[in-house]
Amino acid sequence: MPEPREALKRTVGALPLPAPPEWTEHALCAQVGGDAWFPEPGDSAPKARQICQQCPVKRECLAWAVANDERDGVWGGICFASPLNRIKARVSLGLPAQLPRKGAAA
Repeated sequence: MPEPREALKRTVGALPLPAPPEWTEHALCAQVGGDAWFPEPGDSAPKARQICQQCPVKRECLAWAVANDERDGVWGGICFASPLNRIKARVSLGLPAQLPRKGAAA
C-alpha cells in the first residue's frame, strides 16, 4: 500500500494548475530564481527585499499576495511570515488593516 503522502502527491500532481498572472513575466524574482523568497524563520530576507525594491511589478505582487492570503515568503518586498507585516501590506494598498470577521455584518 502506498504511503498517504505519496498518494496525495500523485493526486495533486494530476490536477491542472491555473496559469500564473501575467505580471509574473516581468517580475525580477522570476529572472533571479533561488530560495531567497522563502526565508527560514527569523531571516529578514534582505537580498529578496532589495531585489523587490527594484521590481517593476512590486505593487501587483503585493496585491496578489494580499488577495490570496499568503502566509509565507517575500511578496512585493514584504515578508509575509509576520502577521504585522501582512497588516502593513494591506494598509500600504489602501485596504483596512484587518479582514472582516467571518459572520460579521457587512
